Amino acid sequence: MPDRSSPSATANDLRILVVDDDPDEFPLLEAGFDDCRPQTTVSLQMSSIAHLALIEFALCESGRRPDLALVDINMPAIDGFGLAREFISNGLPTILMSTQVDADRSARASSLGALALLEKPNHADGYTALAKRVLHLAGRA
Repeated sequence: MPDRSSPSATANDLRILVVDDDPDEFPLLEAGFDDCRPQTTVSLQMSSIAHLALIEFALCESGRRPDLALVDINMPAIDGFGLAREFISNGLPTILMSTQVDADRSARASSLGALALLEKPNHADGYTALAKRVLHLAGRA
């Protein structure tokens, strides 16, 4: 999970673990969060393999743990709901995302204790809006 964090952390820094099996999403997310700076410095730790993200989170030193997880629902092996359940049960606030948001999935996300289920954008400009929503849910906007 590459860590795109800066060496000097401040109170406004927010470490987000992003788990999505489509690595093409990562630059779009990064650009969306870049549009939200400089109010909050966002460090994205990205993983395209759910099992690996779960293991690395479990082994992460407490001072380097992410503040929030942003997890895609539709992934092979461990789906986003299963991964979110593990993160939430270990104290990591989690936001789910999907291209398919409906009442059933929203209810399932809520029952897990996820902060929200957000619809993934279908265009580059939508990632700035997604990033702003994530920051709002994290109490940073």
